Amino acid sequence: MEKVVEVRARYDDACSPGSTPSEKEAALLAAAAPPPQQSAGDADGGLRCTLSLPPLPREAKGPIYLAYELTAFHQNHRRYVRSRSEAQLRGDDAFPSGGGKKKSSAAATTSTCAPREMAPEAGAGAGAGGESASGVMVPCGLVAWSNFNDTFSLEAVVAVSSATGNATTSTTTTPLQLDAAPLRSPADLRGRFSSRVFPSASSFDSDPATRGGGALSANTSLADAAALQVWMRPAALPSFRKPAGVVTAAAAVGEEVGAGEEGAWRPLSSLPAGAVVRVTVANRFNSYRYGGTKSVVLTNASWLGGRNPFLGWAGVGVGGVCVAAAAALTLVAVAEAKKTKEEK
Repeated sequence: MEKVVEVRARYDDACSPGSTPSEKEAALLAAAAPPPQQSAGDADGGLRCTLSLPPLPREAKGPIYLAYELTAFHQNHRRYVRSRSEAQLRGDDAFPSGGGKKKSSAAATTSTCAPREMAPEAGAGAGAGGESASGVMVPCGLVAWSNFNDTFSLEAVVAVSSATGNATTSTTTTPLQLDAAPLRSPADLRGRFSSRVFPSASSFDSDPATRGGGALSANTSLADAAALQVWMRPAALPSFRKPAGVVTAAAAVGEEVGAGEEGAWRPLSSLPAGAVVRVTVANRFNSYRYGGTKSVVLTNASWLGGRNPFLGWAGVGVGGVCVAAAAALTLVAVAEAKKTKEEK
């Protein structure tokens, strides 16, 4: 089995001027922030910088992912994990089901979202679904309020040998995109996040100094907000990675794409050894306040689905032992039953 290829780079220190965390935070808060009714990608909010990941040590087979890595962020804190409303995410409050059974009020089912239950200006407006008329955040809770809102754009730089066969080489640059849709889990697609619930425009404070993460688009339902769904799966440890998306391209890496020749964007099948991926970061998520770090990681997955195959192999081994034990017990039971029948 081929080893997983992985390169990473820290960017929180490089993407904000200043020498101390307080100076870096001040620069981040001073940067233009998108209005609360827009997603982070709809405006030029945040501090932008471009960094180059280390060259790939060997060819990386697809699928290839870009992930963000946070440290010192305790998503496993009990109060943080419980600050959400599954009923609201499913749309139970705003869209009662048939049968005549009365649903509980929004206030009752969102009380678990404290201390981020009510919008900063209660009743200031409703989202596309109208769910915030009562002044309740949609979605409510600390988990959604702290939504990670840094965004990334990518390009791959690959060395191409000269056609004449001499030692000189040139490089080609291939634009890449991130597709977050494949990151949704079957549980999410079965209705954990409703396609009828839209974030309310008043859900998040427009002041970056008090906003935990970033505003969500009022025109995108929770069922289509793949990045939010990934963020709302709590991490077990204070240092963790979450995928930002599957890396896609309109052409094979190393091919020049002319104007008007862009095709359908598809997941990369591979990246050659020595390729350098440049990442342009829109730095918005305030990790300076709590002393955490932020990094980007480009990685592919093993055939068992992760970077470290031990857990997968352990599952295969335990499953094999269970199957063998079940077969042995079945043979023993059949033999005993046959022996008992013969004795009778």
